[in-house]
Amino acid sequence: MCGIAGIISKNKFNFQSEIVSMCDIIAHRGPDGFGYYYSDLFVFGHRRLSIIDLSEKGKQPMKFQDKYVITFNGEIYNYLELKKELIGLGYTFTSDTDTEVVLAAFDKWGVDCLNRFNGMFAFALHDNVKNRIFCARDRFGVKPLYYTQIGEKFAFASEIKQFTVLPGWKAIANKARLFDFFTSGGLHDHTNETLFEQVFQLRGGENLIFNLTDFTFNISRWYNFPTGAKDLNINFKKAKSTFKNLFEDTVRLRLRSDVKVGSCLSGGLDSTSIVCVMNNLLKQEDKTDIQETVSSCFDDILVDEREFINEVIDRTNVVSHKVFPSFENLFPQLDKIIWHQDEPFGSTSVYSQWCVYEEASKNGMTVMLDGQGADEYLAGYSNFHQMHFRELFFKGKFLKLNKSLKNYRRKYNRYYTNPYKLFINEFLQRFFPQGLIIRLRNLFASANHEPANLKSWIKHDAFNANEKKGLKYEFPASIKGMSKSQLFFTSLPKLLHHQDRDSMAHSVESRAPFVDYRLVEFVYALPSQYKVNNAVTKYILRESLKEVIPSKIGNRFDKLGFATPQGRWFKENEAYIRTELENACEILHQYVNKEQVMAMFSKSAKKESDNMSIFWNIICVSHWTQVFSVKL
Repeated sequence: MCGIAGIISKNKFNFQSEIVSMCDIIAHRGPDGFGYYYSDLFVFGHRRLSIIDLSEKGKQPMKFQDKYVITFNGEIYNYLELKKELIGLGYTFTSDTDTEVVLAAFDKWGVDCLNRFNGMFAFALHDNVKNRIFCARDRFGVKPLYYTQIGEKFAFASEIKQFTVLPGWKAIANKARLFDFFTSGGLHDHTNETLFEQVFQLRGGENLIFNLTDFTFNISRWYNFPTGAKDLNINFKKAKSTFKNLFEDTVRLRLRSDVKVGSCLSGGLDSTSIVCVMNNLLKQEDKTDIQETVSSCFDDILVDEREFINEVIDRTNVVSHKVFPSFENLFPQLDKIIWHQDEPFGSTSVYSQWCVYEEASKNGMTVMLDGQGADEYLAGYSNFHQMHFRELFFKGKFLKLNKSLKNYRRKYNRYYTNPYKLFINEFLQRFFPQGLIIRLRNLFASANHEPANLKSWIKHDAFNANEKKGLKYEFPASIKGMSKSQLFFTSLPKLLHHQDRDSMAHSVESRAPFVDYRLVEFVYALPSQYKVNNAVTKYILRESLKEVIPSKIGNRFDKLGFATPQGRWFKENEAYIRTELENACEILHQYVNKEQVMAMFSKSAKKESDNMSIFWNIICVSHWTQVFSVKL
């Protein structure tokens, strides 16, 4: 895991000074080494975090014969299998790195090598044969790759902050994406644009080819997610065994490392599955004593998961580390977290995750396995119930629908919305015009809900018509539709963004077994009832690992993740938050109506159930503008 940078220009520039500055500002991504490679037209930079082959042979940028030079960030988990195949084809290797395997694979298979990689990656490769620079990002965008143009220069980087050191670059707010962030509860990374004007990202599964002959570039998609409507024809028994085997292999591959590997453990179904499977795999190698976990805990019983965390610890005997994020430490660290995140974020859960990776680093865990990605295709979020009820109704399965509604009330109703409200909402989505639906929601929504208050607290005149059309979202009509939306637009991209920045800020590589493309594609193609059955979400995961994970966690129906007691924090520190919010409104005066925002805050502070997400978003954006001196 590393950080990369590059500049391309047909005009002379101070390549050494600029590439050094771009790499120095992300030293946290690669504290173990720095290197650069330059020619008359471009320069590559690299910061190294040594994970595989810790010797100098792993130093980058790395050359291959006289054909290629690469600056690479990520891990190719199946590199040993690919290396064996390439050796059989006549290739020889001088290191034990996966980077050298990438170079040989590109030499042998060209762009098609990407389809052979099982991993997370973002890289730029100079192809001397074709006089071009080839850039690519992994299928789901686990590793970041940004680019921008400054005059005659084209620059790329692992983090947006790397552009701030380049002469001529200015931080200007992207109003369209800022509008999206405010009106959708903190959404970002849903397009190729960022919250900075003229800073773009390759989407997951895309590649960019820069032609050094005419200095033009084009972007294309190398990975097309198989989204066929037809379900995979497989019985549930076979599906369970296939899922279990696939999941075990995804974890096994992500244990490949020459440094210490740990796990994030929230006490939920996803992280528990990873820790327990990891424990079994290590047991086969008599290495169970080496696994360590880090968990985020709170004194607030509503978000504290120690009851479940301890259940996993008792089952596996892992070495457990616990951190206790507090409100007292949130704001003193906020600007630093925002600086590392590059962009504002919609929840204090990012702070909780930050604390987990900070603790992992303190205890020498350079690699951490994390549970991101499962909910999006295993139907783990609460809105999948809505899709479940919808599908049963429109398939005419009324008896199953009634049974599912009753089971939902019994298992989930202490946590989530009344099932009948969800069911009725489906009729609204199906039969009523969208404009009428919005008006009805506005009429009945509570004070903290974004749809009800957009007209009152956002100054719409600050955004032109084109900017307000930035977010195009069609309400999914099925579990598959919801999964696709969350995998590529509304959920996973921003969560992977947070995970990458929180982990790399502490020089820790985060690996996500659930984002293995084989597992995602397999589960996505399964019938809906294998994912949500009788209102039970993640059904195939629960059933496949029933003998592996503690039953207390297998039968959990609440969901927290890296949750924080955000609402309670804000209420108990109302005066402090009020001051922060007033300052934020002054900074963002051209976008938000201070009087309306403060009135909403006074009303929300009296409500026990209000988590105050709108107010956090306003405060976070205001800090972001100050941290990066953003022109609004």
